[in-house]
Amino acid sequence: MKVPARRLLSDALRHDLGLTGTHVGCEHGVCGACTILVDGAPTRACLMFAVSAAGYEITTVEGLARPDGSLGPVQQAFRECHGLQCGFCTPGFLTTITAGIAENPDPTEDEARDMVAGNLCRCTGYQNIVKAVGRAAEPGPGRGDRMTTKMFGAKVPRVEDDRLVRGTGRYVDDVALDALHVAVLRSPHAHARIVSIDVDAVLDVEGVHLVWTHEDLTGAMAEPLPLLIPHPTLTEGRTQYALAKDEVNYVGEAIAIVVAEDRYVAEDAIARIAVEFGSLPAVVGIEAARAAEHLVHDDVPGNVAATTEQSNGDAPAAIAAAPHTLSLDLDIERSACMPMEGRGTAARWDPDQNRLQVWTSTQTSTGVRAAIAARLGLDLGQVDVITPDVGGGFGVKIVHPWPEEPAGAAGRQDARPAGEVHRGPP
Repeated sequence: MKVPARRLLSDALRHDLGLTGTHVGCEHGVCGACTILVDGAPTRACLMFAVSAAGYEITTVEGLARPDGSLGPVQQAFRECHGLQCGFCTPGFLTTITAGIAENPDPTEDEARDMVAGNLCRCTGYQNIVKAVGRAAEPGPGRGDRMTTKMFGAKVPRVEDDRLVRGTGRYVDDVALDALHVAVLRSPHAHARIVSIDVDAVLDVEGVHLVWTHEDLTGAMAEPLPLLIPHPTLTEGRTQYALAKDEVNYVGEAIAIVVAEDRYVAEDAIARIAVEFGSLPAVVGIEAARAAEHLVHDDVPGNVAATTEQSNGDAPAAIAAAPHTLSLDLDIERSACMPMEGRGTAARWDPDQNRLQVWTSTQTSTGVRAAIAARLGLDLGQVDVITPDVGGGFGVKIVHPWPEEPAGAAGRQDARPAGEVHRGPP
C-alpha cells in the first residue's frame, strides 16, 4: 500500500485499511487509545508516520483474536472482568496488556498497574482493568466458561462487549462515508475581541470547498445556540454562536470552519486563516467573577446570570429571632466531564431526497435533531440524527447542540463541487 509521506499511521490503519479498532483520542500520544504493537512493542499510532512502519509487523486489536476466531486471552479477560464500559479506550489497553504479559507472564497487582499506567480510561476506575490483567495471565484453558445467561447469582455478559473487545465497535469516526472533512479554527485566547478575520489565503488552496466565519452565516444559523434549560431565575442566560461573533470567551471557541477533500488539506487551510485579536481581561474563578472588576459579557451587570432564593415558612422572621446565625461561603466543585472520544459529527446531505442524515456522538439525539432542523430551516422530518457507539459522555454530551453539530451539518449541506470555494449560504 502506498500512502502520502505525511500520513499518520493511525489514519492509514483506520481510513486506508479499514482497521477502525485503533481509536484516536488526543492525537498527542497521551491517552493511549491508538496503541498498537510494532514488532510486539506498544506504540502510539498517532505519533508515527505510516511510511515509518514499512518492514515492521503491525498488530492491531483486530489481530488479537485466536486463529479459530475466538477471543484472545486478554480480550476474554476484559469481557469476564467487566474491564470496559464505553469501549473507546479498550483497544489500546488490550494491545498494551498483550505486550506487557508477553514480557511479564505473572505480574503482581502493582506491576499490572504499572503496565497500564500510560493508558487513560474515563469509565471504569481502572480496578476491573487491573483484574483483567491478572485474569489474562492465569494459565490453562477453560477461559470463557465463567459467564452465564442466568439472571441471578452469576455475572451476565454484556451483549456489546464481544464486538468492543474485537475492535468492531462503530463510533462517529468509524462511519463509512465518502465525505469531505471539516477543520475548525479555534481561539487561543480566553477572552478577546475579534478585530478581523482574513480568509483570502484559503481560497486558492486546492481541495478546499468551503470556508465560513460568522459573517457568512445567515438567519437562524447566525443566532446564538438554543438555551438548554431556560430556568425562570436565569435572568442573563447566554449561549455561544455556532462560530464566534465579535469576541471569544474561552480557549478553543470555534471561529471558522473549512470544508475540504481530506483532514490534512482542511487543517492546512485553517492554518492560513489570519485572525487579529484585541486582548480582553479574562475572568477566571468565582472570586474574580463575583468581584466583577471585569465583565465576562458587557451587558451582564456584575457577572450575575441568575439569583435564586429558597425558603420554607417565614424565613426572615425565623432568622431575626434566632440566637445565632451563620453566613456561609461555600466552594462547590465544578465537575469536568472528560470522555475519551471527543465531539464528533458526520453528515450526509441527499439533494434528491432533500434530506440530511447526521451521525453525532451525543446523549440526546432528539434534541440535536430539533436544533439542527431549526438552525438550517429544515422540517423536523427532513433530518435524521443517528447516535452510534458513544465513547463516553458523563452528561457533557447531553448539552445540545454543540457548535460543531449545526455548523458541520450546514457546511456539508452547502459544500460545492471541487474547484468552487464557497463563502456564505447560496
